[in-house]
Amino acid sequence: MRKTGMKMAMMAAVMAVGLMTGCTEPVATTTEGESGAAATESFNPDKEAGVTIEELREQLGAVPKVEGEVKLGAVAKSFDNEYWRTLKEGYGEYQKKLGEVGYSVTIDVTSAQGENDEQGQLSIVQDMIGYDQ
Repeated sequence: MRKTGMKMAMMAAVMAVGLMTGCTEPVATTTEGESGAAATESFNPDKEAGVTIEELREQLGAVPKVEGEVKLGAVAKSFDNEYWRTLKEGYGEYQKKLGEVGYSVTIDVTSAQGENDEQGQLSIVQDMIGYDQ
């Protein structure tokens, strides 16, 4: 029971990080030049050599099959806003696609009363962490 709560918390954290990724600044690295002074370089994926999905699969192997049902939770600010409604629809489509390839995934997407209801959002996340069925 407690183990499932921890899984739910980890999944919620992973999803939150994924949603916030688009809001971050570019990653900057610091290197020392010949003079010993630090120089800051920004990572630019358009200029850097990347790795293809095929190369990753070759390096890491096949994606392991998850046994049993996976329950995920997501909290939107408010379904009054079209963005959050679209996000909920996207979660539903992803859940459907995962089901089509053999994964049993349930994604519970809920929202607070309004976009400024931070306490409501926090309460929903806390409930999801303790949620176990």
